[in-house]
Amino acid sequence: MRSRGFTVLEGLIVVAIIGLLLAAAMPMVAEMMTNNRVRAVAEQMRDGLALARMEAIRRNTSVKFVPNGTGWSVVQPGVGLTAPTTLAERKAYSAESAIAAITSATEIAFNGSGRLTSAGPFTVQVTLTGASCVGAGGAVRCLNVEATRGGQIRMCDPAQPATSPEGC
Repeated sequence: MRSRGFTVLEGLIVVAIIGLLLAAAMPMVAEMMTNNRVRAVAEQMRDGLALARMEAIRRNTSVKFVPNGTGWSVVQPGVGLTAPTTLAERKAYSAESAIAAITSATEIAFNGSGRLTSAGPFTVQVTLTGASCVGAGGAVRCLNVEATRGGQIRMCDPAQPATSPEGC
């Protein structure tokens, strides 16, 4: 009679090979997940800036973008005795505690034509706390979110050359 199936030894060899492949892939997967978390925070910051600019244009008045860690608020300042109105808010998530969002100002404002009211550009540098960016020889793909004086908002990679479309 002929036997079918796998022997225990063949099964153990297959499990060992799969384990080795997974062990080799884990650092790459962890790096990819970290970079995705940094990108997600940078995209949220970009979306908040775009929302503040859009609300300023829609309401034809000044609207502020107020960053708070990895979160932010979009606020319409009060006039006279009226209190400021929070138009939108994104709270920082506890899962983002290892991510730092370093801003060039505590708040910025867009005027009714969608331009920044401050003199210079506004920048948010998004990175992993205590880690080095790719541009400094590290493994984390740090990103910047920039709002120019004219109101253009873009996300860029400081590790890329400035001549590149992705570069800062």
